Amino acid sequence: MSYVLVALHREGDDATKLTLDTAHDIAIKRNTAKTFFGASPSFDEIEAALHALPHQERRGLVFGHCGKNSCSLRAQIKDEPIWSDAPMFGELFSNAAVYVFACETIEDPAARSDWLGIRSFGAIAVQHGVRCFVGHSVEVGVPRIPPNWNEEQVAMLRDCTEAAMLAFLDGEEDEKKLRLAIFDALETLDEFIASDRCPPDGEEHEAKGWGAAVLLQQLRKSLFVKTSGI
Repeated sequence: MSYVLVALHREGDDATKLTLDTAHDIAIKRNTAKTFFGASPSFDEIEAALHALPHQERRGLVFGHCGKNSCSLRAQIKDEPIWSDAPMFGELFSNAAVYVFACETIEDPAARSDWLGIRSFGAIAVQHGVRCFVGHSVEVGVPRIPPNWNEEQVAMLRDCTEAAMLAFLDGEEDEKKLRLAIFDALETLDEFIASDRCPPDGEEHEAKGWGAAVLLQQLRKSLFVKTSGI
């Protein structure tokens, strides 16, 4: 199953530099129909690439910055013009399934009070045409690679980070099964991160295996799926 890959990135932005590296790695593992990188990729070109896919196989993977207050996607977290608001995005990915790896793109159905009545990017995108939207209800990111890890550990960390995305690109759209893909990958990685589960005081955010484990659990627990039928 092919797909269109969009990775928003502005030079100098560390967060999207990490997701850009992830996007390149995924493109190697799963061949894309078309890839788009940069701060403001062309809507017309993306739409053409999507429409070139069979109707039932239109699928996208998008990386960028978002947030429940801005409800828009952009290439840099501060002082950056938006690339797409939710209605525009819904029209662009009309009748397609899309996984958006960005902060707070979808609400947690069990904790709607946290959103204080704000409609999520994903909900609006589905209202405007997206068939299936996969997103995250909290701030998410790609774990930094611990400096002392070997190539095998690095490869396993990447596999774990990308587990739900790769399952989605293979055709999976069930919320529980996408979460399970991350859970299964974490079990494989566990032996490498066990020694870093108790970091010294004040070092919780250091680039260690412990921090990676926390981020990956956040990815799993915050993943939700919204479809045009819900």
